[in-house]
Amino acid sequence: MPVVVAVIGSIFGLGALALTVDFSPLTGFFICSFQWFLSVIQAVFATVVLVIQDTVCWILDQVLGLVVFIINGVTSGWNLSNYSLSAYISSISGVSPELLSLAAAIGFNDGLTIVLAALVIRFLLQIIPFVRFGS
Repeated sequence: MPVVVAVIGSIFGLGALALTVDFSPLTGFFICSFQWFLSVIQAVFATVVLVIQDTVCWILDQVLGLVVFIINGVTSGWNLSNYSLSAYISSISGVSPELLSLAAAIGFNDGLTIVLAALVIRFLLQIIPFVRFGS
């Protein structure tokens, strides 16, 4: 939008002089600068949100790493892989060797180890305050 500036040149004897000044490139520059500034503010805000999100995830990762370290420390003395229930049963009662070999063939020892480990973990989680899974 051009602006007309009237200059009276009676001092120099020129009479009335009209000067036209166009400010549209300058206003376009300010509008583009303002839009760029808004996009920078938006990018900074998005970056701050991502930094907060990454910080929360990092803290959660550290806490879970500590839990794994504690559980490994607690269970390091347990030797469940060498636990053989079938050998224990055969020493107590008169279970036939055929039944023991069938139990070993179907993976009874490994299955029992997995179930016992799951029960131990469940009972350990139950004694932690404010962690009640399913009870």
